Amino acid sequence: MKLVWGFAGNSGLDPKGTRDLNLNRQDIPLLARLFNLTADPLETNNIADLHPELVLSMMERIAEIEVTAVPADDPDDAEAGNPNNFGGFWSPGWC
Repeated sequence: MKLVWGFAGNSGLDPKGTRDLNLNRQDIPLLARLFNLTADPLETNNIADLHPELVLSMMERIAEIEVTAVPADDPDDAEAGNPNNFGGFWSPGWC
């Protein structure tokens, strides 16, 4: 099973922030997408509403793991890496 959590598409909302919501059963169709990768490898059939207890269980497990997870290193964009500075190619800007 694969759980995808957060608002689908370009909602302008940070999906990481949706984890802090108090999840209840009525939120599952809005925020969760659950796929059986064995039966549906292309992830076309969202089965989250059919298995709300599994979604809740998976979210609880994710919360347990996040307690010990190392935060992502996601620095701000460096303007020095802009492709306009390197003939149209992206660069980290520091080399």
